[in-house]
Amino acid sequence: METTIKKNPFLLVMRKTLIEKKKTYIYTVGAIIGACALVGLWFGMLGGQPDMSTAITYMLIGGFVLGYAASKMFADMANKQTRIAALMTPASAAAKFWPRFIIVLPCMLIVAVAGWYVLNYSMLLACKFSSGYWGAVYVPHIFSADVNIWDLAAITSLFLFNESVFMVGAIAWPKKSFIKTMILFAAINFALSYSMVYIMKHLDYQIFLNISEDALSMTITAICTVVDCALIYLSYRLFKRATLNKV
Repeated sequence: METTIKKNPFLLVMRKTLIEKKKTYIYTVGAIIGACALVGLWFGMLGGQPDMSTAITYMLIGGFVLGYAASKMFADMANKQTRIAALMTPASAAAKFWPRFIIVLPCMLIVAVAGWYVLNYSMLLACKFSSGYWGAVYVPHIFSADVNIWDLAAITSLFLFNESVFMVGAIAWPKKSFIKTMILFAAINFALSYSMVYIMKHLDYQIFLNISEDALSMTITAICTVVDCALIYLSYRLFKRATLNKV
């Protein structure tokens, strides 16, 4: 196993990243899970039960948290000392980029899902102690077994869009990337909203009413997937250019 890691730059960088930032990752995961537990206990003591409104609020806040995590993907590029140390690692740009990508997207998504169940069980446990009532864990329909596959695909592509925007911002503006990307994100949302209102105002809105739910989900998935891939590729190209120009 050790020989395999030494021969594979990707595994070497992955292990190096995990070793160097082990405390940061542990503290981050602990803070997220701990916050979910505390909030769940608080609302459970007040008699709250996990429901759709809880899930929507969690997803909105989770989107900000995951966006913040993505904005820290290239935090070591923010100052000269850490930037030189990162760029001088003997590996290709791809071998340096994809370990960060895996940590930010799949790993943080797993933490977010775990946080939801911690929030659920904390609320139920606190409610049990305060009122003697034990409810059921709430599973949003989008994550249930009978969910429409295209609805799930649309939600996933929107999640990737959120993360990929902050990934581009992370490499484009290593300093204060979250704030700068949020401003850009707000501008994009405003432009899209205005464009949609304009289109519906000048076209027959019945066209939109006649679109089936599956067709709408498929359209959102297709558009977002193309944009996601483009943004992820852009963040990689920006990182690759940084490895050549910022040493």
